[in-house]
Amino acid sequence: MLFFSYFFDLFFNFLFPTADIPFAPCCVKASSITSDSALISWIPCNSNFYHVVAVNSVEVRTVRPSVYKHLITGLSANTLYRVSVRAKPGKLLCSDEKNPKKLEMLTTFVDFRTLPKSELWGEEKGFLGGGG
Repeated sequence: MLFFSYFFDLFFNFLFPTADIPFAPCCVKASSITSDSALISWIPCNSNFYHVVAVNSVEVRTVRPSVYKHLITGLSANTLYRVSVRAKPGKLLCSDEKNPKKLEMLTTFVDFRTLPKSELWGEEKGFLGGGG
């Protein structure tokens, strides 16, 4: 069924190149949020697309088709982030990826805040308190 969907999209866009077909992934979410990392996951519109993950508009990774999550590390504690996931359908389906309207049709984002670094919970030690 996904095979048919891919070629239908390809054929439809060939016939109607100005059609505004949304290729953006959906259900983008941040989970397993810590003070320095978050797991980003999404549902692709098409399983044959690569996806570009960006943190605050800076591209950090392009993942291959069939990969629908990425662990972002090296974040700062108690900081607001916007992570976007952009479908990369290829030259046949989207020849003008610099066009802001086209990029909007390819991109979905999620905002989240990392956890504050806790003084009570020793993140490096993995236990509460420090008494001995």
